[in-house]
Amino acid sequence: MKLKKSVQLVVATTALAVSSVALADNIHVSNAEMYIDSWAALGAWGHDYQEDWTDQSSNPWNSAVQSEDLGWTGFTEACAVQDTGWDGMAISSFGLGHGHFAHWADGGEAPPEEDNEGWWQADAQSILNVKFDAVTNSNFLLEVTYLSTLGHTSIGAGRSVGYLEDVTSGVMLAEWDATDGVNFQSISGNLIAGHESKLFA
Repeated sequence: MKLKKSVQLVVATTALAVSSVALADNIHVSNAEMYIDSWAALGAWGHDYQEDWTDQSSNPWNSAVQSEDLGWTGFTEACAVQDTGWDGMAISSFGLGHGHFAHWADGGEAPPEEDNEGWWQADAQSILNVKFDAVTNSNFLLEVTYLSTLGHTSIGAGRSVGYLEDVTSGVMLAEWDATDGVNFQSISGNLIAGHESKLFA
């Protein structure tokens, strides 16, 4: 299974067109957390788990992790990648998750429920959590692109969820919940100067 998502939030003081964005910073990022993990398990041989987490304001931030488990009857592999940045007018984030398992004892691939050795699993995820405030009353354009390719597996579908919230007022400005396939959403709205907002994906 391959899963990738791209999240971009552009904040403009007058209009949503990129050409109208002022030269001064329109947003101030106060806190940014990124977390990725991958998990690979193969039957009775155990598992390999890797994770990476950071809370830092340097820009951009990117990382990758990979896990794998190998046995004479099969192979599982999972990896996750995330690249997130912001420039005072926009926040952009790209996340990629990939999971793969193969069973060749019978000369081909077999789903987990047909494997007599035990539990197969290949999972990967990336999480974005950014808190920021608008310097002035501003418009925002939030674009979310999600693509998932589900192959020969019974583990389950890939999924992307997220939201943009005005934390100060408690108002949810945008939400999305996407599963397998191709999904694109474009949402616009307003940010209030001095209000803290949260972008989660």
